[in-house]
Amino acid sequence: MTETKQPEFADNGKTVDSLKKVYNCENIDYENWGDKKAADSCLTVCLINSSKVPSGNNADEEANKFTAMALAIKKSLAKPQNYKSFYLIFVKKENVNGQETKVHSPGMEIPNAEL
Repeated sequence: MTETKQPEFADNGKTVDSLKKVYNCENIDYENWGDKKAADSCLTVCLINSSKVPSGNNADEEANKFTAMALAIKKSLAKPQNYKSFYLIFVKKENVNGQETKVHSPGMEIPNAEL
């Protein structure tokens, strides 16, 4: 998995900025598992160091939140057809002795067809 550049947004990233505020994230990073130019790739959206990580207590409510986030991101993209699915994940990122560590928390993949 490699970090990729931010995708093109039709709204100049306003939706992502709004998600950063709602979930109190330091940053939002993007990762891609496959060929960046593939039309059937998955856009992985990492919410970095959020203070509002889902607890896992109410699966239906959390699934609804992930789906709403994915839908908002899809609607804000300049080319949403480039993605087969959206994977949203919360990531805790720290520097320990000069080494960056990442701990992945709850996440969910939502197929584009379900949005």
